[in-house]
Amino acid sequence: LFYQDIYDLFKFYSNLVPQFSKSRENDLITIQEFIHLLKAFKLGLEDAREVPEALRALKPLLPHPLFDTLNIKHGIGFVGYIEGFLRMCQITIEKLKDENTPHKLSARLHEIIQES
Repeated sequence: LFYQDIYDLFKFYSNLVPQFSKSRENDLITIQEFIHLLKAFKLGLEDAREVPEALRALKPLLPHPLFDTLNIKHGIGFVGYIEGFLRMCQITIEKLKDENTPHKLSARLHEIIQES
């Protein structure tokens, strides 16, 4: 993945809902949109039981309590988006390491890069 690709994905998701700030630097994406992105990249959310774990991993990034995942005012900005994306990559890598299958890890990382 290249920086521009990651930024373009953020801009795509941030354009799906009306922003309450006029400045593009303050754009946010909803938590629901971010979860959709993680599912699209198959980062730790292949099973519905993994969503609570993902939300716990993202909780430090969220400025508000997590009770309305569709409210843009409770969303995350670009820095939080990058950090959350990297955290979920790390969690996915750790799970693959736990399965004791290094070839599966490299195949998964290659798959993530190819899908972007």
